[in-house]
Amino acid sequence: MDTAAIIEELLEEKAYLIDLFPERVPYDPDGRYFTVAEYFERSREDICRRFTNILLKLFCFYHFSITWDDVLTEDVTADQLISMLEKFFSSPTGFLNILLPGYDTLITADAGDQYMVCRSRNEDVTSLLAQLTAAEGLFFRKSAD
Repeated sequence: MDTAAIIEELLEEKAYLIDLFPERVPYDPDGRYFTVAEYFERSREDICRRFTNILLKLFCFYHFSITWDDVLTEDVTADQLISMLEKFFSSPTGFLNILLPGYDTLITADAGDQYMVCRSRNEDVTSLLAQLTAAEGLFFRKSAD
């Protein structure tokens, strides 16, 4: 099965978020969430550093294939990954797919979001990812959607 087909299949799996919040923020008519979200957006460098740390640590355990700007890079090297993540997280737009070949796991990131999404059928991967996320002071949780 080709990489695009695997990604499409994994997009149907349950989603976990790597997020700033431990659960979905409830609707609030006074708009405080948006004020807080704007604050975190101004602190984007810190969030991106945490996301980068999580992905680099995960990479020490698993091989990555990355699709970014419709370009597939299989068997990414550490230097390639570092360069890609630095460029991706410093861009205002873009979408990144990280596939862990053989482990039924896909991690997606949108440059404009303050979270990443993991879809996985592999409990070992999700357990490790939850630990790495917690070590960065973020939350690994099931998506409400």
